[in-house]
Amino acid sequence: MIYGQWNVKPLFFVHSRRFIRRCKQGVLQFVILKPILVLAAFILYYFHLYEDGSFSPGGGYLYITLIYFVSYSGGLGSLVLFYVACKDLLMPFRALPKFVLVKSVVFLTYWQVSCSKFTVSVYYHCWAVVNLNLHTTSVFIFYSTIQ
Repeated sequence: MIYGQWNVKPLFFVHSRRFIRRCKQGVLQFVILKPILVLAAFILYYFHLYEDGSFSPGGGYLYITLIYFVSYSGGLGSLVLFYVACKDLLMPFRALPKFVLVKSVVFLTYWQVSCSKFTVSVYYHCWAVVNLNLHTTSVFIFYSTIQ
């Protein structure tokens, strides 16, 4: 194919077994990784290193969430590549709206949960700092009025 002045080779071939296998691997890595991460969360929870919604670097929730993010993104990216490669074959079935709807439900619910937990974590952290400062200030005022 020639695009403008450059001779560009296609990035993927639809009828290539290697391409199809890579797409399957990209999607199935999430299927395999998810139970492993659940088991890791149970083990970390047993050793008091996992607290749901706590993004502290000393806990396991932050790292498990990052691994989930990479896994979700890799699986979704593989599905997008597969759709782009096969869109001519899928045209009679109008698969794009179905693909976008189903994948957005899966991906956006993940982000909704992650963002809400992060927001709650930040809120409680900020509220604890404000309470600590108010408590320290009230103790200081009380101490200064006694002397």
